[in-house]
Amino acid sequence: MNTAYTVGYSEGRKDPLWSAYHLNLKNGTHQGTRPKVKFATDDRTVAKVTDKDYSTRSGEFDRGHMTPDHAILKFYGVDAAIETFTMSNVCPRVPA
Repeated sequence: MNTAYTVGYSEGRKDPLWSAYHLNLKNGTHQGTRPKVKFATDDRTVAKVTDKDYSTRSGEFDRGHMTPDHAILKFYGVDAAIETFTMSNVCPRVPA
């Protein structure tokens, strides 16, 4: 279970279908910089999508957070922001 968000993950599509999180303005006081972590395989999934499945050098697609790490960082802190760097929270997107 994630601290600050939840994802509806599709094993068949190997992709999140939706994400949900709550940002309470009273809690938006966490300080910190964006974590420098790599995207990790989410062992809770059957698909076990890896970072290599989304080649950032392909030019076709890159990775996009469903739940944005910067918002979770501000409202929940660094540890919760790190949790957003799982492949179950990532969708392919066009770089432009």
